[in-house]
Amino acid sequence: MNLGDNQKKLHPEQPLGELIARMACEAAFHDPRFPPLALEEAADIEVEISILTPLEPVGNSGEIHPGEDGLVVEGHGHKGLLLPQVAAKYRWDSSTFLAQTCHKAGLPKDAWKDPHVKIWKFQALVFSDNDFAEV
Repeated sequence: MNLGDNQKKLHPEQPLGELIARMACEAAFHDPRFPPLALEEAADIEVEISILTPLEPVGNSGEIHPGEDGLVVEGHGHKGLLLPQVAAKYRWDSSTFLAQTCHKAGLPKDAWKDPHVKIWKFQALVFSDNDFAEV
């Protein structure tokens, strides 16, 4: 997935069902971080979908609740997004979460302190294929 496409994912112009289908295909076959999904792997994949709330501007690190909030950092022509699940998984505090989001954006880890760098938070409604497994 192309980070330049983040605005379209954060503010979609198509119905949610169509967006989910498109993003699933992009994640499976066009994410430059991973090789394309092979047919023999299909039975073993786990699907997780995060539906994001509208972005809220962040004024200081005290407004961020790692594990509950996700982050978007944008500045100097770079943008990065990390979901709330990432901070929860690694047990990051607010400063570490900000630093790691900056790093993902291709910015120095302390770029969040730069007044020209914009920071937003959001929450996510997360669905997993396990939520719909037969009992």
